[in-house]
Amino acid sequence: MLPYQKRVDSLYQNAHTNALLDACAEVIVIQEEYMSNVFAKRNRYMVEHSDRVIAVYDGREKGGTIKTIRFAHQFRKELREIPIGLNLNKNGINLGQKRI
Repeated sequence: MLPYQKRVDSLYQNAHTNALLDACAEVIVIQEEYMSNVFAKRNRYMVEHSDRVIAVYDGREKGGTIKTIRFAHQFRKELREIPIGLNLNKNGINLGQKRI
């Protein structure tokens, strides 16, 4: 599942990712050209076509992961969240991913 065609073309330039793509039963490209919403379209497509969603999530309230989690809720998919790198302030509010 790749967002746009130029990304596919760049992956075929690398021997390792070329081999991985060749091993795939199917490569789905969401759209031909890059647009700012292409990753959201890809994430929505993946949720719509999945039985369950596993999200490795750092707790940030903005970004593709939280939007994908919301899609999973919207489409009533089974969801497993794996928390990583939580950065809590003294009040227990998540400040996002901990930077090392």
